[in-house]
Parts: sequence; C-alpha cells; structure tokens
Amino acid sequence: MAPKPAAISVRSDALAGEKVVITGEIDGYSRKAAEQVLVNAGATIEKSLNKKVSLVVLGGNAGPAKVGFCLCNRGIMLTFIARED
Repeated sequence: MAPKPAAISVRSDALAGEKVVITGEIDGYSRKAAEQVLVNAGATIEKSLNKKVSLVVLGGNAGPAKVGFCLCNRGIMLTFIARED
C-alpha cells in the first residue's frame, strides 16, 4: 500500500481543459492519488498517449516508449519541473 500523500492545494481551474497522461512513479503518491491531484486542478486523465493529450507527467522510471513518443513523434515541447524536497 502506498503511503498517504501530503495534501496539495491547487486552484480548481489551474489545469482546466488539459488532457493529461501520467507515466512512471510519482514519489509518495499512488497512481490514483496523483491523478486525483490533477483532476482537482481541472485536468482530464487520459489512459494512453493520443492526439488529445496536452500534458505528460513523467515520473521516475517513466516508460521509454512514452518518453520517446513525446520527444520524437509528437514534437511536444516539454518543460521539466523538479520537485523540491
């Protein structure tokens, strides 16, 4: 069982209209908890990469196929944000 994540305060419209895919492991969060943070910010979770996806969250051990797809095939501009401990 994943540890209970720390509460994250987000604006309910911060990610309004964004279609999001999570790949890899998000430290301290189960997949379901990480998805809920994004949903609370207004995002819609997609289960796989597709033309509707506008944001990809790359966690630790992110699948190389998804990373490669983002970088090569889609030409998606990625912004890397490091979590501060």
